Amino acid sequence: MYEHGHERAAPIVLLPAFWATSAMWAPNVAELAARHSVYCIDTIGQPGASVQTRPLQTPDDCAIWLDDVLTALDLRHVHLAGCSYGGWLAFNQSAHKPGRIATSVLIEPANVLARPRTKFKLTLVALLPVTPTRLARRAMAWALGNPPGG
Repeated sequence: MYEHGHERAAPIVLLPAFWATSAMWAPNVAELAARHSVYCIDTIGQPGASVQTRPLQTPDDCAIWLDDVLTALDLRHVHLAGCSYGGWLAFNQSAHKPGRIATSVLIEPANVLARPRTKFKLTLVALLPVTPTRLARRAMAWALGNPPGG
């Protein structure tokens, strides 16, 4: 996690795209930090400085992880912004643990029906002309945070 700026307004938390680091936000930080505290977080399970101590297997696991980060930083009323996978994480946070979120900005979010680490497979399934009923039920269960089979 990298912190920039001053605490003049609600903090902004930036989440990077899949397989990117918080460095992707470098062109945007200076302008945002002129008016806000800006936190750039390297996502668990991705390149960067974060260290993963347990697997993130469900959308709820991802929301718990990010809520733990926001709690540790004592951040409330956060403007959460994410690109691609980071956009999915922002959407997921708003759906599962919205208590600390003021707004969410999703920049080209990854498939919001996808489970972490399988988003490409589920995206491909979504492109089929007729999705088999079993797969459709499973995708909806993931979207609602209730994956079949735990």
